[in-house]
Amino acid sequence: MAAEAKKPKRKKTTQRSPSRLATSGRKVAKAGASAAAKKRPARVSEAPRASQPPSARGPKSAAPPSKGGSGKAAELAKKKLAQREREKAAREKEHARAQREKQNREKERLKAQRDKEQQRLQAERVKALREKEREKQEREKERAKLERSKEQERQKAAREKEAERVKALRAKEHEKQQALRAKEQERVEQAKAKAATLAERAREKARLEQDREAARAREVAAKQNEKDRQAAERVAERERQLAEKQEEKEAQRRAREAELVRQKDEREAEKETQRLEKEAERNRLKAEKEVERQRQRVERDAERDRLREETRRQREEERSRREAEREAFRKAKETEQTRIRTERAAARRALEGRVARASGRAAGGARASTTTRVYSPASIPDQSGTRRGDGSLISVISQPPPSSVERTPGYVPKPRTLPPPPPPPEPPASIEERYAKVQERLKHTSEDFRPPTRKTF
Repeated sequence: MAAEAKKPKRKKTTQRSPSRLATSGRKVAKAGASAAAKKRPARVSEAPRASQPPSARGPKSAAPPSKGGSGKAAELAKKKLAQREREKAAREKEHARAQREKQNREKERLKAQRDKEQQRLQAERVKALREKEREKQEREKERAKLERSKEQERQKAAREKEAERVKALRAKEHEKQQALRAKEQERVEQAKAKAATLAERAREKARLEQDREAARAREVAAKQNEKDRQAAERVAERERQLAEKQEEKEAQRRAREAELVRQKDEREAEKETQRLEKEAERNRLKAEKEVERQRQRVERDAERDRLREETRRQREEERSRREAEREAFRKAKETEQTRIRTERAAARRALEGRVARASGRAAGGARASTTTRVYSPASIPDQSGTRRGDGSLISVISQPPPSSVERTPGYVPKPRTLPPPPPPPEPPASIEERYAKVQERLKHTSEDFRPPTRKTF
């Protein structure tokens, strides 16, 4: 009983603990992860114990596993366990990273809120400071206004006091000035009386001196007049002689000038005559050139008008020719389309008649088909060379599948033949119709087939 109650000892194997495998050789998850993440490896490590066979969990006396399949199963289980551990570690790491990102986002949000709150508080403080500054400025303005009013009152009182003092000084000064003016007036009257006496004496003395000076001046003037008369006579004689010489020189000068003027007039007249002749010649040549230019201009205008008219006429002829070609081409095209439609309708009606007759003969008096759609044997695709799923070749279908009447016993179907092709159209009678037909065919061909130099209208 003691041996049975004793817990069996697990056999030591080469298998490592899953928890050690999951964290070996790589960094352990950060401490910021939840506590449940630390306990999960311990719970997962119990999986191998539950997954082991009963022989591995049995008592110590159990038979050891063989080295063949059991070793491979153990290795496989070990790899699977290691893979699960790695996946779980990766999930835990991703979860921890998501948690860190969430915490970081929360921190960023809180930081943004704190910054916003700080900015709001800062704005309120700035606003309060501005309000205080404004109130302080208002108080300063009021104080300055009171000081200015007091200063104005003091200045007004000082001005009034100064005005009274100046008024008193001016009164005293006025009295002094009146006294001084009275004294000055007395001195002036005395000086005037004395000056009048002295002036009378000076005038008398001056009158006597003037009389003496006048006598001396009369004597000197008489002498000077005599000298002047004699000098004037000499000067007049000299001037008369000089005038005669000057008159003679002036006459000679006028004669020379008149000769020069005459010669100059003759030269000017000759030059004017030559200039007039040259001007007349130039005018004549200019008139001839102008007439020649007018003639050439008229000829050029006439030639230009002729060329313009010729060009217009050629353009009109070219336009008329192109219009005629287009009209001929259009008519040829309509004729060809009408012919093709007529031929196709005739061929379709012939085909429908032949098919209807063949169907009537095949029915042998049975009920005629009510369908309006007519099929041609040429519409059946060629299925030669196709295979079934088992690899056998499918027989070539050369005829459409027989109807119910044709499948009756004793019925021998007649071989169907294609309708004869329609007769070829007759060639056009003229070159214009052939050209129109070629142009019509070329319109339905590709661009690669057409020559690069061909021009279509």
